[in-house]
Amino acid sequence: MKIYSIGTATLDVFFIFDNLLFLKNYNLLKEKNEVKNIFIDIGGGGLNFAYNFQNLGLDSTAIIKLGNDFIGRIIKKRIEEKNINCVIRYTKGNSALSFIFISKKGEKYIFTYRGAEIFNKNDIIYDKNSAYLISTGNTPLSTWVYVVNKLKKNNNILGIVPSKYFLSKKEAQEILRKTNFFTLNLEEAKTLLKIKEENELMIAQKLKNKFPNNDIILLTLGEKGSILITKSNIYHCGVFKKLKIIDTTGAGDSYASTFFGILLKNNWNLDENILFLAIKLAGVNVAYNLREIGAQTGLLKERDLIKFKNIKLDIKKFENIVKLIR
Repeated sequence: MKIYSIGTATLDVFFIFDNLLFLKNYNLLKEKNEVKNIFIDIGGGGLNFAYNFQNLGLDSTAIIKLGNDFIGRIIKKRIEEKNINCVIRYTKGNSALSFIFISKKGEKYIFTYRGAEIFNKNDIIYDKNSAYLISTGNTPLSTWVYVVNKLKKNNNILGIVPSKYFLSKKEAQEILRKTNFFTLNLEEAKTLLKIKEENELMIAQKLKNKFPNNDIILLTLGEKGSILITKSNIYHCGVFKKLKIIDTTGAGDSYASTFFGILLKNNWNLDENILFLAIKLAGVNVAYNLREIGAQTGLLKERDLIKFKNIKLDIKKFENIVKLIR
């Protein structure tokens, strides 16, 4: 099955320090602060998804936007070096750029210029019987309403990794109801549902009640794992803890695209065993991503990832959430 990833394309510049004390001290900020090391690569949801799908052996194309500028030319060259199949839409604006200050202790500050990431309906390829994973960014939701409606008419499998901007808008719930899959962290879930609830299982139940027809919702819990919500069940899934966390940049993209990609490789078979395989391999892949700096570094090739198919992962099914909470 052909898969399209739609979303941002950025140049990520990492400045690596022993610590970030100078960012908290005005006097130190006035000084020239020497950087111990740097790392430069491409990122952004559109490219992160596509790179991961490529690693998983999927027929993948990224649809991205770039400015016709110096940064855009650097991003394009890196895309070519990584052999990522892309359809590039150019705009008069500037390309997206992120400066990421990170310490060896895991502290991180990100400064992002979003640039030319706004899509319009004519930027999208409307294929049939394909799959799409969309990183929504700051594109107006009126555009996504049109895009999602048209894609669903073509019998496509559709997933969304929503942005804070997307979730803050009233059309968000309407759009998400038309998808097969979407993923949220706890704060994003509370924004979407407009609640202050702190109990993870109750939030999962509210999502299930609000979106009863979606195939899958992934509620990510960071170091606590994730909650997998299907039409019939809710599961808590543990994490693969064998590796040290160095950098969380792009971790959500890695997790979502690995899970989505494994299901596509199994013809969107939502059998419990396939779901558990997808959540296990997503956990392993993101763990390898987290141990290195960069949104795409560390991600495993399919031949290496599949070696972990038989690992044990703590997965618990919840039959009656309300009864358990009481």
